[in-house]
Amino acid sequence: MRRTTVQVDGETASYLTAGQDGPAVLLLHGTYWCRVWLPVLGRLAARGLRPLAVDLLGLGCSGGELTLETATVPALADWVARFSK
Repeated sequence: MRRTTVQVDGETASYLTAGQDGPAVLLLHGTYWCRVWLPVLGRLAARGLRPLAVDLLGLGCSGGELTLETATVPALADWVARFSK
């Protein structure tokens, strides 16, 4: 398991991943952060997948700030789409 970052909209997006190869599986958290996925990252990687558990904008180790505009489901879905490019 390792923590990695990428830039999304000029802010750091942090995520946990495991494994090297295999199809990517994007894991999204609820009200906390990506650490909720720690118990299953290794198991998913052992099954040949490459799990990516992202800290959403303004949460966990990701940068940015949640506002009334950015905390909506449509806005977060758009952010996740930009993260996954």
